[in-house]
Amino acid sequence: MSKGMIKFLAHVFVSFIVSILVCLSFYFYLTPILDRMKNVEVPNLIGASLEQSRLMLESKKLLLTLEGEKESNLVPEGKIVEQIPLGGAIVSGGFKVKVFVSKRKTKLPDFSGVLVEDVKVKLKELGLELGKEENVYSETISSGKVVSTLPAYNSEVKKGEEINLLISSGSGKVRVPNLLGKKLTSVQVLLKRAGLKMGEIKHACDEERVFDIVLRQNPRSGREVNRRSSVNITINSEEAE
Repeated sequence: MSKGMIKFLAHVFVSFIVSILVCLSFYFYLTPILDRMKNVEVPNLIGASLEQSRLMLESKKLLLTLEGEKESNLVPEGKIVEQIPLGGAIVSGGFKVKVFVSKRKTKLPDFSGVLVEDVKVKLKELGLELGKEENVYSETISSGKVVSTLPAYNSEVKKGEEINLLISSGSGKVRVPNLLGKKLTSVQVLLKRAGLKMGEIKHACDEERVFDIVLRQNPRSGREVNRRSSVNITINSEEAE
């Protein structure tokens, strides 16, 4: 083969390689640019999941940007509740579509009369946090059960919100112990155990009875009174008032 022919074939081979490189460059670099220059219609993403939305946008050569959450009771939680721009808008390829996902409010159930431990479990299931616990007396709800909540029943609350509990310590009523015939030191102990206070102490003289014991009390024994109420007593003394 002559040198001229070899040189010709070499030029042909080099031209072929260059053509392949140009084609590859056009495919990998110029095609995406041309795609981005094409105008496309933004699909409607409202109500779709993030993954569905991402696939829908990718098919249009568009990108998805998650901007955050917005409260809605119309769109299921975790679904697209808002998009920018709206579906139907015409944009260029590669455009970033901003989306917000739905975050639903929860209505706080009525926990009155429910055991505290059961309420704590339910709050966790609802994505709510336990706040402060306060004990209160209740005439209608037994000890260890929830009287009310703060916020109140049926309030709209967000996930992660703290719920304070008012917990029953039982009835505020206590029975007055029998103090008759007891000495003052014993009376003080009995009243303290019952959650009552010493009231007015009077003195009377009954020579037929032992001195320094309670002759009378008010309120009388067995009567139900409010916790921390005062009980007045009359003690038998050698000298009456």
